[in-house]
Amino acid sequence: MQIDEIEKIILTRYEGVKIKDAYAERSLFYNPENKLPNGVYFVTIKNRDGKNDVSSNLNRENIFRVSFPLTPLSYKSMFGEKPSRP
Repeated sequence: MQIDEIEKIILTRYEGVKIKDAYAERSLFYNPENKLPNGVYFVTIKNRDGKNDVSSNLNRENIFRVSFPLTPLSYKSMFGEKPSRP
């Protein structure tokens, strides 16, 4: 799956989503009634390393990271117990 496919799924499924490019990533904001300047930030798609994030090594062809929130229950059902912080 590519970035544009992910964006299309989100834009089709959720009305009122806006996309904004910032800090070397695409940010998706939920703002169905346009009450906020951007809306509520809920997904980011990052396809290259930034000044403060080079350890992901995203500067490779067709490599990107999608970040989105999960409830604790959803996380546990998908990945098991949350690991302790190092």
